[in-house]
Amino acid sequence: MLAQSDADGRAEWLRALDTVEALAPTAIVAGHKDPAADDDPRHIEETRRYILDFNSGVRRTGSTLELYEYMLERHPSRINPGALWGSCRAAKG
Repeated sequence: MLAQSDADGRAEWLRALDTVEALAPTAIVAGHKDPAADDDPRHIEETRRYILDFNSGVRRTGSTLELYEYMLERHPSRINPGALWGSCRAAKG
């Protein structure tokens, strides 16, 4: 959950994704996901993109709402927009 990580924590998360990707997994089982979603390794890149977009949004936006809208525009079908709102609040104060 992005609400519990600052820029350094998100950088660590990205490095962890690189480590997992280097293992060439055949499946990625998320701890929290839509039960109908598959376990395809593409979720590594999707998660990386989400974190990078969040980092970019933190820099480019001036408020919680702007960051939230920025992320929803880029990831409209991402599960749990309520968690995103909390993450945006944590990032923007």
